[in-house]
Amino acid sequence: MTRIKDCMPFSFSDERRRATAERLERGKRCQLLLEPEDPRYRAMDLVSRHQSTESEFCRACVRMGYLTAEQMARAAQRYRLGVNRYGAVIFWQIGLQGQVYDGKIMYYQADCHRDKRRNTTWVSAVIMSEIYRDYIWMAAGGLNELTPEKLFVLKGRRVAIFPDTDPEGQAFALWFGIARKAERLLGQHIFVSPLLEQRATADQKRRKIDILDFHFESK
Repeated sequence: MTRIKDCMPFSFSDERRRATAERLERGKRCQLLLEPEDPRYRAMDLVSRHQSTESEFCRACVRMGYLTAEQMARAAQRYRLGVNRYGAVIFWQIGLQGQVYDGKIMYYQADCHRDKRRNTTWVSAVIMSEIYRDYIWMAAGGLNELTPEKLFVLKGRRVAIFPDTDPEGQAFALWFGIARKAERLLGQHIFVSPLLEQRATADQKRRKIDILDFHFESK
């Protein structure tokens, strides 16, 4: 192994030599975080290799006019959307420190609605993130996937929750209760939007629309 000191030209001053050695040492420390043997490195490499706008979901978003191609590209980069060999979109679950916990594979049809033959849920966060770009949009992953513990990562942020609607108001009641529990955990207010409960039509409630459906159907 060659030592850093042996690589320095003799014309370097002692101060410059020490500064350069420190920079190299910092670089080596940073490199240790990206070694291929680290499972986190392999996982993030997997995310990068699968990142694409070629999934049926991304194509349908553009085809149906929800987003332009440019908007779709930005959204795909923002959420690191991937694609598998069958054209399904991959929604990665990545922690604050870059830990890749899982990749949720979801199948969509050409009309941008989920393929009900597959075990998937409709996700609106990607599209809404380009329509209202001043906000960070996150998907719960399903009616029963939202928990007070999952909201803890949002401590210190202003949080607004948009439940889907239904004829009985069950989704709103469920998420309202979860928000109240999360408030005690986080020590801050969480707003649960009554927008769909107050403004959705009876037909829309029957169809159990979400905030994205309401946005486009109200245009």
